Amino acid sequence: GGACHIRGGGLEVERFDLLCVLLAGALFVLADNVGTLSICVLVVVLPVLAVGVAAVQSKRLRVSLHMPLQLQQGEDARCSIQVHGRIAVPVCMLRADLLVKNLFADDESSYALQAVVGRQGSCCEVSVETMCCGTLVASLREVRLCDPFGLSAWRFDSPEPTKTLVQPQEFLADVVLAADEENVPESNDYSMLQAGNDPSETYSLREYQPGDPIKNVHWKLSQKTDKLIVRELGLPIADAVLLFFENTLPEHTARGQAGPRVLEAMAATFLSLSRAMVREGVEHELAWLSDAEGLKRSTVTTENDVDAASVELLGEPVRRRQTTVAASLEKSASRRCAHTAGVSLYLQPGLEQLAFGCRLTEVVFAEHAGMVGGVHMVETSPHSYREDLVRVEL
Repeated sequence: GGACHIRGGGLEVERFDLLCVLLAGALFVLADNVGTLSICVLVVVLPVLAVGVAAVQSKRLRVSLHMPLQLQQGEDARCSIQVHGRIAVPVCMLRADLLVKNLFADDESSYALQAVVGRQGSCCEVSVETMCCGTLVASLREVRLCDPFGLSAWRFDSPEPTKTLVQPQEFLADVVLAADEENVPESNDYSMLQAGNDPSETYSLREYQPGDPIKNVHWKLSQKTDKLIVRELGLPIADAVLLFFENTLPEHTARGQAGPRVLEAMAATFLSLSRAMVREGVEHELAWLSDAEGLKRSTVTTENDVDAASVELLGEPVRRRQTTVAASLEKSASRRCAHTAGVSLYLQPGLEQLAFGCRLTEVVFAEHAGMVGGVHMVETSPHSYREDLVRVEL
């Protein structure tokens, strides 16, 4: 239950009731008989009784929200709102606003719901069209039990939101590691551009700065120079494969360029390429940006690893951010991979630096995406990616 209040939507009914009272009063004055008096009494008493019935029944009910745990893109999500509890007089109406947010597509839809509450409660179903893959979060707002005259609305506590994972329609792809890049030369085992966290290799020497780890101090050299000198550690470039999903949109992205069809194609490509490498027995890493954790990297060796990564990826929005996945990887102190590939809408800043010392392949979905030196670009579109990407060389 909750506090009784008059809703804006019920004011027209309230004015209608007031008009009925005035009309019945006029009839009684003019006709001065028992019939018109009875009408006048009924017009006043029935709405009051209806409000009382709604108030009593609202304390006996609770509402739950249900959706399927997982769907494929294109399947309708059946969202059901169940009212639990026995009703003595089935005359009240349940009203609520259903909000469905797609975390991956970063958009939201709303639905106005209403259903007559029967003796055994009631169930209201809504079909939510899954235009794009992603994690759908459904929640109810303004849940209320209304009397049949619309004079009062008794609020319920909103049930817990429910989630549905909508998977993209993946396709069968074949991934081949480029033969000329399969072995990284010995001289390029460590990055010449960036420090890392490998204590077995020194990237550079510099004066101590507040915040530097004490364990990195070069004590012998510090003694000779009378200054604290620290070692910047090396960044290894491993003979491994990294596949990243660029879920940051450029500032110039026009409305509609990153629509449901584009995001669906990008996600399907990313997961299909990962599964192709699993089938070939190629251990690899997946990377994307997380709002909570920043750069997210996940090691993949099995199909279950791909499934787990898809759950996390499809819960992160594709939108404008202060940084890109490519730039975050370029600045990362983790190991560099000899084979790096990205799936993105446009070529993003940071790719040229990321391409140094490794083979970088970028699958881009926008027309006129531009060119970046050292990047092997594979152009495709949401209409043709299943044919264009049957065989991909990384």
